[in-house]
Amino acid sequence: MAKSTENMANGGTVHYVSARKKRGRPKPKMQPPLTPMIDVTFQLLLFFLLTFTFREAEGQIPSRLPIGDITKGHDVKIDPIFVVIRPAGDQAIYEMSGINVGIHGPEELYRTLMGRQRALGSKEVPVVIKPRGDVAWQHVVEAFNQAIRAKFKNIGFAPST
Repeated sequence: MAKSTENMANGGTVHYVSARKKRGRPKPKMQPPLTPMIDVTFQLLLFFLLTFTFREAEGQIPSRLPIGDITKGHDVKIDPIFVVIRPAGDQAIYEMSGINVGIHGPEELYRTLMGRQRALGSKEVPVVIKPRGDVAWQHVVEAFNQAIRAKFKNIGFAPST
């Protein structure tokens, strides 16, 4: 306080001198508050975890295409079995050539394919899966799996018209 008294005696203005300045400590640097930033980060993390949908990656379906003419060596022309898939909400309806009723569900598709196989007497009959453009991929794979399960040897895909 000696400086303040001197300035007052000289008619000068009195200024406050902090204890920190007297000791020679520097003023602490400003830091932004981290708590709101951490709150926002956790809220974003929670949002992305709750809205993220886990899906299996689409991949390739292993299959073998017939080489050459599939009707070679047969006296009778083989008509393929066409399976048209169209969406019905979250499910799919399978329509098979020669059957006027829609097939609901993979189990029913399997039973129908097995009945067709017994009627034709051959596992060599081609099965052509024709999904509509707006059908979910899982229904196409399910139709393929049911044709494999029915032990058909020639299974292919064609665009729906």
